[in-house]
Amino acid sequence: MLENNDNNEQTSAPLDNETIVKLLAIGIILLVMLGYIIFSGNGSGARTIEKTVISIDKLTELSNYIQNNYTMKVKEEINGIIHHVTNKTDGTISLYEGNLLDTDGILKYQNKYFYVVPETKELKPYNGDVSFASNLYYDYDFIKNLIPICKLEYVDSDTVKCSISSSDYFFEYNKIKETGINEADGNLVMMIDYDSDKITNIEIDYNDINKALNSNDDTVKYSIEISNVSTNDNSAILEAYKNILQK
Repeated sequence: MLENNDNNEQTSAPLDNETIVKLLAIGIILLVMLGYIIFSGNGSGARTIEKTVISIDKLTELSNYIQNNYTMKVKEEINGIIHHVTNKTDGTISLYEGNLLDTDGILKYQNKYFYVVPETKELKPYNGDVSFASNLYYDYDFIKNLIPICKLEYVDSDTVKCSISSSDYFFEYNKIKETGINEADGNLVMMIDYDSDKITNIEIDYNDINKALNSNDDTVKYSIEISNVSTNDNSAILEAYKNILQK
């Protein structure tokens, strides 16, 4: 005798609203967890941050944006002893100050140097040491020539580390100084900070270069901060002292 199968079959009941909400919540949680795994470095827990990669060509372009109007603050550190010099130039007049100078401040105009007498504010010719104005360790025009031959070692969204062999450095150096140094051990290391349209700071380790030049093991580092690009205006100074400057 056959049994009545209709009595033994269980009819599936439709899902109620509460069950549907729970299933949706579980689905959303699973999607969130999957997204976290994808964006956290394959589940390693280390968040991956996308960095802007910059090339040497682009860095060279940014360095060339800075021409002859800027403020440059230089920190010199030799064996832990720190000195400073600031050059505020508009391309016509350069104003220098800092403890690298032997006076309170020096004005440069058409390759002539002047200083202001503090008591009288009179401008007089300066005949002292002006090596601070031509020091290649922080001469921006010279540093710009080094950037295209600098080899990238590290890049992130606002900082570059690059190096130049001492031999390559002296190839550029000899064009200006004619020292005849062609072979040297070691390298020069630069840390360069930049933003979207210009270089803002350069830190240079000159230890190996200094050893080749001066035959000592001094630690030599320069930090160069650049600001006020294309905004300096020293025309009021030129107007105030034009009778002396334009002789």
